[in-house]
Amino acid sequence: MQQKPYVVILIGATGDLSRLKVIPAISGLRSTGVDISLIATGRKPLSTSEYIQVITTAKPHPVKVNLSNLSVDYVQIDYAQPASFQAVLDLLDDKFAQHSALLYMAIGPEGQKDAIQLFSNYRTEIQNRSMGVIVEKPVGEDVATAQKLSADLESMFGEQNVMRNDHYLHKDSMIGLDQIPTVDEVLFSMLNKESIAEVVLNACEALTLEGRSQYFDSRGMAVDWFQSHILQILAALCAVGGTDESKLEFIESLSIVPDSVRTGQYIGYLELPDVVPNSRTETFLALELTSSSARWQGVKFRVITGKALDRKDVSLTIKLRNPKPPFGEAIWLGIEPSGGHILLAEKKTDEFQHVLTSAFERQHSFFVSQAEVEAQWRITQNLRQFMNDLMPQKYSIGTNVASLCDAGWC
Repeated sequence: MQQKPYVVILIGATGDLSRLKVIPAISGLRSTGVDISLIATGRKPLSTSEYIQVITTAKPHPVKVNLSNLSVDYVQIDYAQPASFQAVLDLLDDKFAQHSALLYMAIGPEGQKDAIQLFSNYRTEIQNRSMGVIVEKPVGEDVATAQKLSADLESMFGEQNVMRNDHYLHKDSMIGLDQIPTVDEVLFSMLNKESIAEVVLNACEALTLEGRSQYFDSRGMAVDWFQSHILQILAALCAVGGTDESKLEFIESLSIVPDSVRTGQYIGYLELPDVVPNSRTETFLALELTSSSARWQGVKFRVITGKALDRKDVSLTIKLRNPKPPFGEAIWLGIEPSGGHILLAEKKTDEFQHVLTSAFERQHSFFVSQAEVEAQWRITQNLRQFMNDLMPQKYSIGTNVASLCDAGWC
């Protein structure tokens, strides 16, 4: 990363994403010598010292790193008062005029509309600064809203300055998948329908939805995991050695196998705050996909994903049509925790530090294209149609995912 001053304008600076990921990443970059500062924004009238106190004592998820090296200024903004964003621009001019500015929208879809309306009053000022913007997944709530959101952002910031983020693309293990063609020619030669019968993607977490139920209840695993993380992981594997266009083509080639969709909900979910009575939102989801692409036609893609299970496990199991030394009958690739291959064996980079540095340098290959976002929403909308009449089965917190599969859930 080029050593010049940077400043991050953080929208939603008191939220979980900011406290747990973005702010620690900024602190970590500063500890490596990167000149990066933070303008934290929020609705609450706080001084900078009061803001630090809020994020370090927030429950249940406070900031977990020492912030003594953080360069931070807090600015209150009010989405209902367009003039309030002027204080951010004034601070940029007074203190950070020589800094490259990046606006990080660490807020959910509910707040994005109001934030964009606020920014739209400063279109010229934003463009004059060549300011970048990061928008987190999910981008929109369906194809139409994703198109509208991206059009609004591109009209204000410029197409090259918009980064649609899925943080999984910044994990060392995912970056390692891209290196397979040049590092492991044998494995690369096997990534096709002639060698592979089935790919199983496990994306399971031990965390419950405590603290996230309001966001999650209208979305479920279909949006929280399938819509971006899962489709991007599958595309990263199956389009490896290709181009961004081939990743898009793979996503567009996928179809859901009829009657393969299974849903579950952990016991206790309905008692969480902001969960609607008798909610059918799935905290566990399993389904099977097929691809019409020439490279992958006939291969089964099984997805198993859920919350409140016995462990964190995001991994790919590639089942071979015929045993092949040194792999045997299957190849296991660990995404989180990483492992199973020399490319995936060691974590070297904090993923959100990589998000920030990639965004400042406009490295769009580490972000999701608008075409991919729209393709992901199309198949997710199809998935939701399959789920309309399903009543999720109940499971206990800490259930072993293998036991659910043995019981026919997968």
